[in-house]
Amino acid sequence: MHEEIWVVRNLLQFHLDAILFKSIDAHQVVEA
Repeated sequence: MHEEIWVVRNLLQFHLDAILFKSIDAHQVVEA
């Protein structure tokens, strides 16, 4: 059970990082 929670947390963190990275990248493109 704990392993499943760890996997879910890793997936959520990965998606959050991807969304933040995309938003930052988009802002840089707009400013350029």
